Amino acid sequence: MSGLAVLIRKSHKFTEKRLILFTAFVTLTILLAYYQLFYSPNIHPQPQYNISTVNQTNDNCKRKNLTTAVEERNCSVKIKLPDFYKHHSQKMQMFFLETSGRPFLKGRQVCSVESAAIQSGLISKVIMRSSYLDLSKRKSFCDLFHNYKNVQFYTINYEELFRNTPVEGITGRLDRVAGGHKFTHYSDLGRLAILYKYGGYYMDLDVIVTKDMRPLNTFLVIEMHQTTRPDMQCRIPWGSLLEFHTLFNGVFRFPVGHEFLYRYMELANKTYDPTSTNRHQVGPQFAYQVAKRMYKTGLTNRILDKGNPKREMALIPDYTFMPVVHHQAKSILWSADPKTPQQWEDVFRCAYSVHFYSHYNDHRKVSGDPSKDAYSFLGPTHCPKAFSHYKTEF
Repeated sequence: MSGLAVLIRKSHKFTEKRLILFTAFVTLTILLAYYQLFYSPNIHPQPQYNISTVNQTNDNCKRKNLTTAVEERNCSVKIKLPDFYKHHSQKMQMFFLETSGRPFLKGRQVCSVESAAIQSGLISKVIMRSSYLDLSKRKSFCDLFHNYKNVQFYTINYEELFRNTPVEGITGRLDRVAGGHKFTHYSDLGRLAILYKYGGYYMDLDVIVTKDMRPLNTFLVIEMHQTTRPDMQCRIPWGSLLEFHTLFNGVFRFPVGHEFLYRYMELANKTYDPTSTNRHQVGPQFAYQVAKRMYKTGLTNRILDKGNPKREMALIPDYTFMPVVHHQAKSILWSADPKTPQQWEDVFRCAYSVHFYSHYNDHRKVSGDPSKDAYSFLGPTHCPKAFSHYKTEF
């Protein structure tokens, strides 16, 4: 019996060792997967860009030979952009759309993308209507291109983007739009199609991102008349907001094939009127109409159809991305009364980003004094390279 007992004890010890080794192996495998997902340099494979010279050069950028690599910070080149296709799609991606056709981003737009690159934890994909970039147009834009490996640029064909979606064939009507809102409507519908096909986050180009956005699942932001004030933990109870009438379409996250995006595009295709001068005819109030029809319930801050991945959607309060509502932007973001750092922190403490409403405020100057305007308070921390050019490019 004593021999049998010794054999059993040895067997237990051997089993324990195997269990420890197995646990260590599983732990290392998980850690390696986590590293590859968030930290591996291969997570940001760069598009293949073709380079050509620009006729004019910036004063501070020397002309270099055509064979110069993009990484050598040549600001005097045009970059031919690759088309965005499915194989460019990645996990944890955020899309920005530039639909005007400019081959560059303006200073405040550069700030938006740079802040996302620094703060969001996501891969930022800037989808240009232009087929090329001109790095000579803005120093801040050249800095953005060369300094952030998690920022990628692509062009896209909107007819191809809309193919196999409910807005297939709508480009003819978009091109005839009245009131000068063609690019707005391309953006409003393009953001739906690109997330419907590829999934991810969408963000407007007039924000400053201030927090890691990865914890947020499928969501849309409620737009209230007055900004909602949360508790000190940045929370308000689910279902506590009165019913609203607008859903903000400037930032959201959806998985591939979500039904809300499909229904949004489906209704847009039925109702879109190119003779209308309504800038927002497929904008935030339209998003609210779609949600009401789809979910057939009063809308407040809550999770709709929880557990159904193709229909689930969290409606989250406005302070998460609009800590200042649009009609208060002038009086708060460009304050007549100087603000202390603590006062600014109180305004922005619960926000993942700050929306600046470029349609109303692009003409307002950035002072460089952090007590006078929000750009000057947030810029040096959240988009430092872009903000270093605020005097000439903001």
